Amino acid sequence: GRITAKVAPRSADHPLTFVTPEATVHVLGTRLELLAVAERTDVAVTEGKVRVTRTADEATADLGAAQFV
Repeated sequence: GRITAKVAPRSADHPLTFVTPEATVHVLGTRLELLAVAERTDVAVTEGKVRVTRTADEATADLGAAQFV
């Protein structure tokens, strides 16, 4: 599935969280696009910041504006 969202600023203690089979995405206030398909999750940030955690090994990546994984 695909979601495009504009999320109002949130505290680090209460992020909006998207969970897919491959990753968890914590949103602190941003514009982003998230695509989850078989064995793959893509995240693109338009503005703001998100943290992506890969399910397989719990590796994390902090993304800012114009970044994607």
